[in-house]
Amino acid sequence: MNRLLVVKLGDIGDAVLATPALRALRQNWPAAEIDVLCAPAGASVFQGLSSVSRLIVMGKTALDHPAGLLNPPAVLAAIKLAFQLRIRHYDATIIFHHFFTSWGTLKYRWLARAANAKRTIGLDAGPGDFLTDRVEDSGFGLRHESDYWLEIAQALGAKPDSTPKPEIHLDDKDRARADGLLRTGNERLVAFHIGSGEYSHARRWSWQAFAEVATELSQTNQLRLVLVGSDSERGLNSQFKEAVSKPVIDLTGQTTVKALAACLAKCDLFIGNDSGVAHLASAVGTPGLTIFGPSNAAAWSPIGSRRWQPGTPLPDLGGASGLHIELGLPCQPCLYRRYSVGSQEGCPSRECLGLVKPAD
Repeated sequence: MNRLLVVKLGDIGDAVLATPALRALRQNWPAAEIDVLCAPAGASVFQGLSSVSRLIVMGKTALDHPAGLLNPPAVLAAIKLAFQLRIRHYDATIIFHHFFTSWGTLKYRWLARAANAKRTIGLDAGPGDFLTDRVEDSGFGLRHESDYWLEIAQALGAKPDSTPKPEIHLDDKDRARADGLLRTGNERLVAFHIGSGEYSHARRWSWQAFAEVATELSQTNQLRLVLVGSDSERGLNSQFKEAVSKPVIDLTGQTTVKALAACLAKCDLFIGNDSGVAHLASAVGTPGLTIFGPSNAAAWSPIGSRRWQPGTPLPDLGGASGLHIELGLPCQPCLYRRYSVGSQEGCPSRECLGLVKPAD
């Protein structure tokens, strides 16, 4: 293999979960050109990785939704992308996605045809007839997402590490930015992310519960609290700060993805909801406690994290990257369940989060 195209159009967390498979591809084909077709958020994770030769960033274009076909600039961008892919003459196109929606399947079919590689490999649960090499798709949560992508890399001939790990590249500029934002000495730092990104607010444990945990930790331990989040989470974070009795280092809206990862790398612990931030903490090696409600922990928990159900003994954490809490209610998960995207906003009661208590 001399030239590979990897397609991964997800957000921050999705991109992090694809990095072990990218590493496996690079280790097997060290001299190959490995291009990654990604979304802007994913590009911030892939940028600088030694496993990636070139990034092709695709924004929200005609390929994102059928309505985009009515937008002439978006259609033109899609045509330019097709030409850009075709002239690269790829040996293989590797698609790290499920094909569970009609539009999504059509989108990846179109991208595969545009690239026109000798081989096209991906998951198949029925509609993947355009693939030349298929890996069985058992559905969301039957395998961890990172395991699916590793299995695809293996089907192409790669040999993954015995213990695959996520990664993100940080340079001196990123670390200097983190030093400037945190401005601390040898204090222990605990980072909180009480938001969840914009895709699904149903994943959010209550800010009051987070504030109770932060207050208890800061009163019983010598540590500093660090609050992270985007500009859109500023109101939520302000409520948290007002409820916490100790000073908080508030980084809301002040970090790029790389600077945020560098800040998390300086923290001793991360506590937050299921989100891309939890995966960034995992990628920089910071132990995490991630709270899962409607979303599928079996599919999207941080790599190496151990599941804990409140009321049961804590699992052995030897070698684990952290812990994720999941109640294990019969209705969980209701988001990304088997072959369906499911309910983006969960159910009205959201007991799967409400029954998780700060004392846990």
